[in-house]
Amino acid sequence: MQMIKKLVCTIALAAALFCAMAVSASAEGLVAPELSQGQQNIVKRARQMLEIEWSPIHDRYQWAQSGVFAAGSAYTGVPYGQAVNAYYVGFDATFSEFMTAVNTSSSLFYTSYSTYNQIAPYYSGDCSALVSYAWGLESRMITRTLPEASDRLQNQSLSAIEVGDALNNSVTHVILITGLRYDTSGALVTVEVIEQTPNIARKTVYGTGGMRTLSYFENFYLGGGYQIYRNPNRDLVTYTHDCAVPIDGDFCASCKESAPRVTLTGSSASRTAVLTHKKPGATIYYTTDGSEPTTASSVYTAPLTFSKTTTVRAIAVTSDFSDSWVLTFQVVADGIAAPTYTHESGTQSGTSVSAGSTIALHSATSGATIHYTTDGSTPTVSSTRYTAPIAINHSMTIKAVAVSGSAVSAVSSFSFSVETADVHSSFSDVRMTDWHYDAVNFVVERGFFNGTAQGVFSPNMGMTRGMFITVVGRMAEISGSLTGNIGVVTMHGANIRTAPGADAERIASAVKNDALMILGEENGWYKVLCGGETGYIAKGNVKIYDEHFTDLDKSQYYSAYVQWAYLIGILGDNPSSTFSANENISREDMAMILHNFVMAEGLQIGTQNARESFLDDAEISHEKSAAVYALQQAGVINGMGDGTFSPYGEATRAQVATIFMKFLSAVG
Repeated sequence: MQMIKKLVCTIALAAALFCAMAVSASAEGLVAPELSQGQQNIVKRARQMLEIEWSPIHDRYQWAQSGVFAAGSAYTGVPYGQAVNAYYVGFDATFSEFMTAVNTSSSLFYTSYSTYNQIAPYYSGDCSALVSYAWGLESRMITRTLPEASDRLQNQSLSAIEVGDALNNSVTHVILITGLRYDTSGALVTVEVIEQTPNIARKTVYGTGGMRTLSYFENFYLGGGYQIYRNPNRDLVTYTHDCAVPIDGDFCASCKESAPRVTLTGSSASRTAVLTHKKPGATIYYTTDGSEPTTASSVYTAPLTFSKTTTVRAIAVTSDFSDSWVLTFQVVADGIAAPTYTHESGTQSGTSVSAGSTIALHSATSGATIHYTTDGSTPTVSSTRYTAPIAINHSMTIKAVAVSGSAVSAVSSFSFSVETADVHSSFSDVRMTDWHYDAVNFVVERGFFNGTAQGVFSPNMGMTRGMFITVVGRMAEISGSLTGNIGVVTMHGANIRTAPGADAERIASAVKNDALMILGEENGWYKVLCGGETGYIAKGNVKIYDEHFTDLDKSQYYSAYVQWAYLIGILGDNPSSTFSANENISREDMAMILHNFVMAEGLQIGTQNARESFLDDAEISHEKSAAVYALQQAGVINGMGDGTFSPYGEATRAQVATIFMKFLSAVG
């Protein structure tokens, strides 16, 4: 047995000498147990998962979009990916395959996520994969089945743990013991573990020299449902060198220098690639024609600038190695200069302008047309075409693209604020002394409401159902440029690709409840317009409008918003087959829709008022009562002042503007 034994001190030596069996001295005055070759190999295999060094070409979401692996930054450790059905590093993919994928922008590492739930990097590993690989098992076990491949120790105390053991909780997690240290009296003082946990493989030291105490380790793991397991075949575990992560200088003739790193800057009109290497003396060679780079290729001496889409391949050469891993990335540039603006009339101070100021849009690309929006939505070739300076009568954000042929520039965004006293000078029917002035100002500034005609807000006009759903959609940042048939994304992190198929390049990532314009269907994929990008999304990730409303006119401004609202379920569990867009919306329907929106978006709504008992409580529809009282307690919708709620009553545009201002405050 490879555990350290208690030290026995003789009376004659008076504790000056001790008898240490199976230990070696450390520089810190601590001692470590001698390990069998199998135990050493287990540790080295775990270190492969921990010490592999890589640098992403593009920003890459971590597990569950909880962060980003930033392009050009260096990372150590395999990304976390529970639970993935394939391409676990250490099993279905070697470390060298992982490194090749990381250094190639068109690889699955950048164009796809885990096959199980689409929220983890494509090449990755989880806690049970790390232990299974470190133990040399033939296939990956999970925390529930890992006990079947191991022996549970009868002694479940801290003193029984040896290097190579696993502490497993069959429901949640497993860690690997990779280091132990004892003091000169034989007492355990340090435990080192390696584990695979969001968002990357990591090492943690407990006790002396660590960040947490040994008592914490004992209480959290041994006192928290973890059991100690030992690999019965640990002395048979072997270690295989992999050039992607040489352990302790274990280099071979085939080992390569690390690849160059790249950082991309600039706009879609002109992109610049900056190449670097972790070793200052490295020489970088590159090609731009897709060919394999060699020492005969162009030498990188300064940043590379591109005005058209180009594939760049690069290697680094140092005195240590003759070549490196090949870096392959695509620079996407279309040569179309994004729009700029000039302030044509009125006064300007920074982004603050006087009411009535005009803004002119320009593109440096000769012959390009400009399309823009003022409601916060992403502009497309279908958006309003710029022909004359734009008047700024209230605070707004102008978003614009330049178009030349089939090429579209990057989106430019220009925000302008107008002093509050001047915001509504263009609305002849809204005065600063009006009770609803601040609310109108609030919703107009954010692009939720527009006027009903030039210079007219119509504060006393009834709020129609079409108007109300349009405001909810704008609040959710649904693009107003979508037309025709609409679909919504049913999961977070759904990929939009250049062509049908999981191997096609990813051009965008949509999130749950995003709205898409459905353009067609090919081989199990929808062709869609999303956020200004045209691409393809797997049918399983989209729910499309089923023509539920027999009276919905798809040529109207509210059509896309109504379809979106129906698809995400905020119109109720069993909405009527008619939408009645031009009818005024009832107070209880407003409450229901806003409350359902809170639920659909996973928001939290505050509680600032006690629950009232309205005199007409019995008249509130049963299925809408909870929504009415939730918004009443949140201070969003109040009673009528006479003790009633008036569930079937209507609201004016000014009243609804106030409701939305209070709603945004309630949900933070």
